[in-house]
Amino acid sequence: MRRLLLSLAVATGACASEPPPPPRVYLPVVRVPWLVKTAPPKPSASPSEVPDLVVPPAPTASTSEEPVSLGPRSGSLRALHLRNPMPGGIFAGYAGDTGLDLVGSPRAVYAIAAATVDYAEKGHTRWTGPKDSPYCVRLTLDQPIAWKGKKITHAYYAHLSAVAFEQPESAKKKRHVEPGEALGTSGTARGVPHLHLGLLLDNEVEQDDWTFILREGEVRTALGGYTNGEVLPKI
Repeated sequence: MRRLLLSLAVATGACASEPPPPPRVYLPVVRVPWLVKTAPPKPSASPSEVPDLVVPPAPTASTSEEPVSLGPRSGSLRALHLRNPMPGGIFAGYAGDTGLDLVGSPRAVYAIAAATVDYAEKGHTRWTGPKDSPYCVRLTLDQPIAWKGKKITHAYYAHLSAVAFEQPESAKKKRHVEPGEALGTSGTARGVPHLHLGLLLDNEVEQDDWTFILREGEVRTALGGYTNGEVLPKI
């Protein structure tokens, strides 16, 4: 079942939060566990063109609300300064994606670090079909993470089926979340149950330039050097 879910997530390529930059690369599946053979880049595709499935300073009191306890928090990753985004999820996805796919039936989703919530609401994604979950969350990290001469300043979560709290992007007061605090519940895209987790650089959040987007493999590295097919801790 784990390999079936992973193959589905890799085959769809159906993961983006905000409109991704060109080129959007969709890759064929090679029937070797967890390996993907890259194909030449091709122009950006819209959701309808994806093949059918085969099976940042800390916030101040004037701009941020006090955190509210939402139950148990998730544990640490191999990168000990970061928390588990989706306990029990499987590392999946495909090379060249705008973020990381974590495959698994609907599961609790957590903040990877202390952050201010930019938004937690429906929208902010081009995946809006009947098999796509509508909620997205974006966080501005309290403490940016050094990355190859740049800084990881934002994390975003796409395809959530529910959020622990709603906050429109237009909200004047922005909620603050603690490391490992619950954000919501994962959902589906193109009918495949998974979470799409993205990391963005240097406060550039529009995703219109590859320079400021970590690819799938880079996100796994930033989280602690995981490989495709590994399973996140269950807490």
